[in-house]
Amino acid sequence: MQSMSALFEYLTLFDFFIIAALIAIFCCGLLDSETTR
Repeated sequence: MQSMSALFEYLTLFDFFIIAALIAIFCCGLLDSETTR
């Protein structure tokens, strides 16, 4: 059970980077669509 807790903590930390990357890509996509218009 302790290993599951450690895995969960690792996933939450990993998810933070994934969400940050998705937000950056999403913002870049919006900026690109605005500049192409």
